Formats: sequence, structure tokens, C-alpha cells
Amino acid sequence: MSTKKFAAPATPGRRSGHTPLGSAGDALAAICLAVFCLAYLALFLRTRLSESPVQMTRGELLRLRVFLPEGAVADWFGTPPEFGLFDRWPVIGAAALILSVGWLTGRLLLRSVGLRCSESGLTRLEHFLFACGAGLNAVSLYVLAIGLLGALDRWSVAIPTIGILAVSGWSVLRERRARQALETEPAAAAVSQAPRAANADDGISPRWLWLVAPFAAVILLGGMLPPIDFDVREYHLQAPKEFFQAGKVSFLPHNVYASMPLGSEMFSLLAMLVLDDWWLGALAGKTLIAAFAPLTALALVAAGRRFASVGAGVMAAMLYLSVPWIYVVSTSGLVEGVLAFYLLLAFYAVLMWRKTELAAWLALAGFCAGGAVSCKYP
Repeated sequence: MSTKKFAAPATPGRRSGHTPLGSAGDALAAICLAVFCLAYLALFLRTRLSESPVQMTRGELLRLRVFLPEGAVADWFGTPPEFGLFDRWPVIGAAALILSVGWLTGRLLLRSVGLRCSESGLTRLEHFLFACGAGLNAVSLYVLAIGLLGALDRWSVAIPTIGILAVSGWSVLRERRARQALETEPAAAAVSQAPRAANADDGISPRWLWLVAPFAAVILLGGMLPPIDFDVREYHLQAPKEFFQAGKVSFLPHNVYASMPLGSEMFSLLAMLVLDDWWLGALAGKTLIAAFAPLTALALVAAGRRFASVGAGVMAAMLYLSVPWIYVVSTSGLVEGVLAFYLLLAFYAVLMWRKTELAAWLALAGFCAGGAVSCKYP
């Protein structure tokens, strides 16, 4: 019988020579980290808010909001508090109409370059997002074109809208008939019903996205509020207002900011034409700009599911929508959220081109990159 001694099995999860977590070094590091975080928190709360009219600190503001919540209610809803949403229906309706027309326009554009949902391997979410990106950029370019031609009126908007609705309805009927014919063929039906290969499952379900629903709701509701930011009042909405009143897009010698790229501001100009009111149109355009934040979050979900895992996409969307700065720029009417959406789709399209080598993806990437550049100076 062999006298060789066998080593005791290693404890699961612990490697040989690994220092236990409760060692003196780890405890000291944890204490230092806690002291640093507490010191940072104290300095953060003691900092005075430069934009506050009474020059209060962050800690004082937090104390007021926690222990005197009626003050926050009065700031939001007035005294006595009033809450009204019905006066925002024209704003919601105009923003929804522009988004819908942009989506339908994008579907036609994707179809024209061979990127149909059923044949290109795209999921419905991916097809919807790329259609929104391409279509909204096309709508913006159209409004700019008719503005430069001096043809800013309701007919120049209504006629193309009716045409897009008619052509989109006809294409949907054709796709439905083609799908029904395909399902009648046994071999084709078997292929179409074959499950797609899924990425690694990391235990995070898309149902987690309900956690960011409050963030998306606050962003959209905040987008309907009147603007208070200087840039938004000075040119993001002021320039479309003057274009609307003049009936054309032209150089404004008294407002140098209006010479900046105004691709996203064309949505506000379009809403003014739809509602025939510069104030309600400005709020509708501001609401549509805010809607780009949830669209970008959905694009992160789709990209994560395509290139990593469902959980990666869900977590990216949750982190994006919960970042305070995204909320600030989206509700203020600033256009960084629009740029982020176009830029993400451009990068997404390049990755799809590397996988499929279809030239249509490069064209789509360039078009979305152009949409991003049309929002701000590089």
C-alpha cells in the first residue's frame, strides 16, 4: 500500500497563498476608503449652490427637501397646489406625431436599402430604433430644406405626411401578405420559426427596465415644462421661433447663436408649423428632444443584447437614464441627448457592417453620424 500522503482538498473559492479578507491590510484599506467617502460627502454637502438665489448649501437643500416636503410641492405646483395635464395634450400629440412620421419615414428608408426587419436579421427593437434614427434625421433635413426655400407652411408639411402614411400603410399590407404566403410553405415556415441563437444569460431580465420607468417619466414630463436655460431660450427655441414667424430659414444678424448647427431645432420648427403656434410648438419640440433619452436607453438594451448579453444592455440603459446630467440636459431642452442617440446608432451600424459586410450599414452609419454633427459643433 502506498505511503504517499495526499494533500487536503482546497477550500472552494480560496486559492493557495490567498490572504483572507479579514486581514489587517484589508481592514485598514476599508477604513481608509470609508474615511475618504465620509470626508468627500461632508465637503459635498457643505458646498454652496451657485445657482441658488439664497446661496444655500447642498446639505441645507437636502434638509429642506426631506423635512419640509411641502416646500418642494409648492415650488412644483404652486400655492395652493394645482396639477394639470390636459393643457399639455397638444404638446404630447404634436411630439408623438413627429416621432411617428419619423419612424415611418425611417422604415421606408431602411426598406429602400434592403434592411427589412424580416430579412436583415434585425430584431423588431433594432429595426424600430434604426428607423427612428434615420427617419427623424430625414425629417429634420426636409424641414431645413423647405425653410431655406422659404416654404414654411402647413401644406408643405401636410402633403408629405399624408404621402408617407399612405405609402407606409401600403408597404405594411404587402409585408403582411408576403409573411402569410411564407408561412404556408412548410420549409420556409420551419426556417422562420427556428429559434435564434441567444447570448449568454447572466440572470438579469428585461423586466428590470421597470426600475427606470420613473426616470423616463420624469424626463418626458420635464420636457413639457417651459424652458429656463439660457441657451434654450436664446437660440435652441428662439431661432425656430423667428424662422417660424418669418416663414423661412435665414441668417439672423442679431443672434449669432442661430448660426450654429440646428438639426435638432428643426423638430421645434416643425411642431410650430403643425400647431400653428410658436409657444406650443416650442414645448412640443422640447418634449421630443427629451424623448431621445429613453430612445438611447432602448438602443443600449438592443446593443447589449446583440453584442454582449441581455443583462449588459439592461444595466447600461439603467445607468444611462439614472445619470443626473442626462436628466438635466434632456428636461432643459439641450440637444446633447439627441447627439448621443445619433452617435450611438452610427457606432452600432459600423459594428453591424463588420459582422455582415453589407454596404447599407455603412451608408446608415454615415447618415446617423451626419445627424450627430448637425446637432452641435464637433
